[in-house]
Amino acid sequence: MKHLLFSGILLLLFSCTQHSQTAQSVQLLAPQAYAEQLKSSSGASIIDVRTPEEFKGGHLKESVNFNIYDADFDTRIGKLDRSSPVFVYCKAGGRSADAAERLKKLGFASIYDLKGGFMAWNAAGLESTAAETVQQEKFTITDFEKLIGTETPILIDYYAPWCGPCKKMEPILNTLSQEYSGKVQIVRINVDEAPNLIKQQKIENIPVVSTFKNGQEIKRVTGFQDETAMRAMIEELLK
Repeated sequence: MKHLLFSGILLLLFSCTQHSQTAQSVQLLAPQAYAEQLKSSSGASIIDVRTPEEFKGGHLKESVNFNIYDADFDTRIGKLDRSSPVFVYCKAGGRSADAAERLKKLGFASIYDLKGGFMAWNAAGLESTAAETVQQEKFTITDFEKLIGTETPILIDYYAPWCGPCKKMEPILNTLSQEYSGKVQIVRINVDEAPNLIKQQKIENIPVVSTFKNGQEIKRVTGFQDETAMRAMIEELLK
């Protein structure tokens, strides 16, 4: 009986050790490191998890489009070779992080996620395909220059409709816009509608909040900002 019990404990320990050795973590890589890892990885799959419309606007060469919002997304990625490296990316990094975790749960051996997504890739000047369709530009560089050229201090929120943190910030910005009406102009710029401006301003991720006074940028922060943080930025503008 003791021998059987001891054997059972050894088997359990061995199983745990084996699991820890095979369990994989997602590697989040900056654009240049991602590109270098991609070059050195043979037989890799490159998965663009954005929408087809975004994909047509330009993408990494040899990447395939598996829209993470599609109902069959998990089924499609599940058909990939789990022993080969998989590289995922999206627009700014949020959706690809979700996709990477799904790949991890499915047991893929090597998973690489592009930090900052396709926005960061473009900002780094790395090679991608040309857009199949011309992106609709609703807010131009000229519009931006006119905006920051006004006398009223400005707070700009760079956002996208698909960005979770951006959605959480919207009601806060609406409240502050009403409170500081006539003192500070609060403007939201959809990054999908201002591709040339985003490239010029080197916006690599979203949300981004930037403040301007007398045509000069005063402060820029990236990531979710709560009401306290944005109020402090506004008060700094009014000094």
